[in-house]
Amino acid sequence: MRGEVIEAIAFCPHCGAPTSPHQVSPHPAPRTSGMAIASLVCGILFIPIVGIILGYLARSHVRRSQGAVAGEGMALAGLILGYVGLGISTIGVLAAIVIANLGDVTDMAEVEAEKATIKSFYNTVMTKKIAVFPSKGSDDLRENTTAGFAAWFRKRADFIYNEFWYVESAEDVIELVEDEDKGGIPTGASGIARSDGSFSSDLNQFQKRAMSYCVAVPSVSSAKKNIRSLRNGGSFPILWTKGLGTDGEWVGDSPWGGKGGHILYSNGDVKWYDSTRGYDEKGVFTDSETAEKTENVKNAIPADWEILTPDGGDI
Repeated sequence: MRGEVIEAIAFCPHCGAPTSPHQVSPHPAPRTSGMAIASLVCGILFIPIVGIILGYLARSHVRRSQGAVAGEGMALAGLILGYVGLGISTIGVLAAIVIANLGDVTDMAEVEAEKATIKSFYNTVMTKKIAVFPSKGSDDLRENTTAGFAAWFRKRADFIYNEFWYVESAEDVIELVEDEDKGGIPTGASGIARSDGSFSSDLNQFQKRAMSYCVAVPSVSSAKKNIRSLRNGGSFPILWTKGLGTDGEWVGDSPWGGKGGHILYSNGDVKWYDSTRGYDEKGVFTDSETAEKTENVKNAIPADWEILTPDGGDI
């Protein structure tokens, strides 16, 4: 038995006579591999790569030791835990990447949807054969704001799609919807204006200021007001996402959080720009007077035209 001393009798190889007895010691117990222990510990502590490496090294060491070293089962457990941990880590990293990019994907889907909505506005302009927008400061506008234009467009084109004027993901629009005191997005055929172009009695200043677009219109003194005839000289912006500055950048509190905005051109093209400076920094617009590139939307609209904004101010 292991641990006992066994008495053995030796015999003479020549005559076969017994010689003096001697003691025979048993084989020592195998020691446990330190790498196997470390592999298991790393697997438990969620250090997968180290656990996997040590597990392979430990199993190889045990097999080469011819029984002198134990711990293959422990190394195998470390390997299994290491691969499980590596799988979980990989899934976690992939999930983080997906989540990080999900917002961008959602934004782009909204951008494309809004582009289609703006195109529908232009189609209405064409269908109703609207060649001239109301002049800023004229009696056609109830007020010199985007809301004033929306009221005129309600009358002129029978346009009752009030949601068009609001980008739903814009912070001020979200606040408009969530704050009961601000009235939400106007609803119903007369949500913004009645059929005669007069403002709805329920329309308030919060709803007017939260509108998401600026509109280019001729001034009272402008000699060229017909959009179609002006379009023959090259397309120009007629409607765009508010918040666009003369430097070509959208401010942070613009409907898309400063990430960019849409431009509707007089030829019906709807384009999204991160910045109107363009890739070459020279601008995406054509100056109406010099024909040179410009990022300034004010220089891109026809001479003597002006801009209507939601708050009635300048850009």
